[in-house]
Amino acid sequence: MLRGGVRWLLLFVLGLAAGGILGAASGLRSAGDAAVPVIPKALREGATRFAPPAKAEPRRSLRDVRFAPPLARAGRPRIAVVIDDLGLSHNAFARVNALPGPLTLAFLPYGPDAQEMLDSVRPGHEVILHLPTEPVSKTEDAGPDMLRPGDPASIEATLALNLAKLSGFKGVNNHTGSRFTADTDAMSTLLAALNRRGLYFLDSVTTGHPVAHRLAQGKGYRVIERDVFLDSNYDAGATGVKAQLAALEDIAIRDGQAVAIGHPYAATLEALGPWLVTAQARGFELVTAGDLAGERIVSASLR
Repeated sequence: MLRGGVRWLLLFVLGLAAGGILGAASGLRSAGDAAVPVIPKALREGATRFAPPAKAEPRRSLRDVRFAPPLARAGRPRIAVVIDDLGLSHNAFARVNALPGPLTLAFLPYGPDAQEMLDSVRPGHEVILHLPTEPVSKTEDAGPDMLRPGDPASIEATLALNLAKLSGFKGVNNHTGSRFTADTDAMSTLLAALNRRGLYFLDSVTTGHPVAHRLAQGKGYRVIERDVFLDSNYDAGATGVKAQLAALEDIAIRDGQAVAIGHPYAATLEALGPWLVTAQARGFELVTAGDLAGERIVSASLR
């Protein structure tokens, strides 16, 4: 009897111990299960896979950070984009004219239908005359009625001939002109003549020794200079243009303003269009070249 009681007592104690161990093990599993988040069925099935939490704060994507407005020194950096060599092709003009602006459109005076195109420029765009001026290279053709260094009367007569071919423009920039725009006497004559007519001069900077900006100091001449050629690396296509646009932004942030000149090439317009659409949202102000040169209104009869 005693042996049977002891046997049952031992079995009872062993049962309690086993139950404790199993209970502890069960508790560990429960704790472990609680640490694993429960995934709702809808989320597992993908119905709300990309939905943010109901009360989550909005997060900035990498794209938001890439296109965040730049930090300007004072106000919004201003950028003027000029498209040269217009007036020869209706198709090229139509593609440029359709771009959002403001843009500055530079028309060659000898284009057969240049005035017709100029008259249909969209409001907001500005027009300037793309003035043929003499290059250093003898193989580079600037076109008819090119300005050459020489006596002031000859320069003024050739200038007047070019200005008379078109109407409705606010300023002038040089077409080629690596020789002419480096000549102090020739440029002194040109700038004085443009100033009398209320026209500004945009130096395309086709020479390593431009003199216009220096000559304008202290005389009130409205002169600005090109900072970037958008399509200087023609073989790089749209990729090269995008790199130049990035450089343009850097200059504008650094200096508060910048001027770019491009041409109506397909690759240039391919890269430029989307950039123009997003420029303002990224903190830049698009302006005309005339805005950067300042305003001075003189009767067109002097032209």
